[in-house]
Amino acid sequence: MSHHTFTVRVASEKDAESIAPLQWEAFQNMIPYLRPLGLQDKDGFLAHFGGRNLEIAGGEEGLNMQWLVAVIPDTQEVAAAARWERIANACEGEFEPKATSVFGGPPQVEFFNKLHLMHRSVMKDQPHFCLHILATHPSFQRKGAASALLRYMTAVSDEEKLPLYVEAAPGSVPVYEKFGWAPVDKLWLPKIPGHADDFELIMFNMRFIAVALLALASLVAAAPPNTGDAIAQDPPAGCAQLPSGTVVC
Repeated sequence: MSHHTFTVRVASEKDAESIAPLQWEAFQNMIPYLRPLGLQDKDGFLAHFGGRNLEIAGGEEGLNMQWLVAVIPDTQEVAAAARWERIANACEGEFEPKATSVFGGPPQVEFFNKLHLMHRSVMKDQPHFCLHILATHPSFQRKGAASALLRYMTAVSDEEKLPLYVEAAPGSVPVYEKFGWAPVDKLWLPKIPGHADDFELIMFNMRFIAVALLALASLVAAAPPNTGDAIAQDPPAGCAQLPSGTVVC
């Protein structure tokens, strides 16, 4: 298994053109459950989500919603993409159930309404980041592209002292756990004839608390005896210092 070096950045409008095809390729196992009508209308699927992705990349949904991409530096090929959002209060306003679901029917409407309610139940009025989508092109799976995106997002959340929330398929749990997520609940996917029953895990990341405690413990252990003089300290081995001065280990 060879790993590439990836650059993570906010997606441009040009990048947005390649994200919908990436979603189509990455989510072939999930589309039957969540967007079943899209299976018979690939062009419609690509047009709908391509348009939505372009709106987000162009800032039409505000600055709190972003697509991030992990690209190969030499070619700028998009290997993986993540759509995340900074949310001040998941419970702001009354919940209004959706009556329709894009490329779905009543089972998908029910599922997404339950998913939205679960998000409100877990996060309540706490400011947080929500990772809506993490998609890796099949040719770049298990090569570090998703990890590059998660590393970037956890560094930002650590810096801003905000937790992260994500709904993840069970097969992707190990990579999330590596970056500090822990399952807190689960929701069964719609039952689809000919497909095994499956579920999405609701995961919550309070990694910045653990990072702060570990960094403090490392700094205390590495500190010289107090002589009354202020001494500048480099971060401990294996740690990095963010621009604000926060040490991440």
